[in-house]
Amino acid sequence: MLKLSHLSFLLVVLTAIVPGLHGQGDAGSANPDKPSATDKTSTRIIDLHLQARGGADKLEKLPMVRIEGDLVENIKEYRLNIILEAPGRIRHESTIRHMGDDYLTVSATDGPNVWRQETLPERKNPQRLSGLEKQLVELDGMLPFLFTHRAENGHVCAYRGKDTFAKREVYVLHAWLTNGLEIEVLFDAQSFHIINYRQPYTIGGKVVQIDRAPAGLTRVGETWWEKGYVYRFRGKAFREISFSSIIPAGEVADDTFTEPPTYERWLKIKR
Repeated sequence: MLKLSHLSFLLVVLTAIVPGLHGQGDAGSANPDKPSATDKTSTRIIDLHLQARGGADKLEKLPMVRIEGDLVENIKEYRLNIILEAPGRIRHESTIRHMGDDYLTVSATDGPNVWRQETLPERKNPQRLSGLEKQLVELDGMLPFLFTHRAENGHVCAYRGKDTFAKREVYVLHAWLTNGLEIEVLFDAQSFHIINYRQPYTIGGKVVQIDRAPAGLTRVGETWWEKGYVYRFRGKAFREISFSSIIPAGEVADDTFTEPPTYERWLKIKR
């Protein structure tokens, strides 16, 4: 992680280049107009963020990682096994034990298609996802690589100003992702690490805006990665993810992210 003195120097340089950076921006405005390209202030904040994580070049040398962890949602607890490949492919396996059986659900995207399949205790046909459900699986795949591989990912950001989150000063960027989703990314004004993502989510059948705060950082090689997330709605936590292991993935099967074939079932009717 960059030393505080180094970050402070970079902050002074950034402020000198962009005099309005410390002014109060319109961080609370919703749905601003999408610009044609990311502005210079956003680019400089992103550059400082990547430096804080170890550097864009080192991050891009880890194009695929394997993650193990746990998910707690209400009173349910799941084991997680995740494979992520830049700039946005993901295979997310969640397992919960109930009445002596393991229930395993796979959600994945190979880029063009997003699908979900229940494989245990009974293997069912995969379901193609659409709408916000599809976008949220894609977001999970994009998030660790959101600001790396910029030539490939095509996201556009706009600087929204300075604000306060969890009693810390933050710089707010509004991001238009290539899958059509819009989120806000809050960068700590001192460390330039991300301390919150503000994103759409479905609760009780309604689409609402929630906070998704990284639960600390962990070292992977010479880089820093978010080691989990706490999801909050109106300040109350309702979903927590913690990663116990993040390692380079190495080789994976060719069909790791590919939607499995659908099999027809024929019922025999006795006459």
